[in-house]
Amino acid sequence: MAYYPIFVDLTNRPCLVVGGGRIGLEKVHGLLRAEANITIISPELIPELRAMVSREQINHLARKYIPGDILGYEIVIVATNDKKMNAEIHTEGRSCNIWVNSADDASNCDFILPSVVRR
Repeated sequence: MAYYPIFVDLTNRPCLVVGGGRIGLEKVHGLLRAEANITIISPELIPELRAMVSREQINHLARKYIPGDILGYEIVIVATNDKKMNAEIHTEGRSCNIWVNSADDASNCDFILPSVVRR
């Protein structure tokens, strides 16, 4: 796949993360640095993400993803280990013209996230 490198201004833009584990936390940290408006969908959250919800840094829908949840978001990051869900959300994103990134599942990505070293 050929990628075109860009940087995207996500300030105050609605972004969705599906998955409330360690990978979801990693993706939320990156989106917070970009000052995005973040919603996370997951029945459960790890303690660090629960703390972010308590501090009102992110919004949380405490349930499983359902089709249609991506509507209204500019990008979606799927942070689960469920390949079937990754593919379904990616297909839905394509039909709605919403970019989807599935962590560690390049075949279900419209964009990839490079590693970043901050000093």
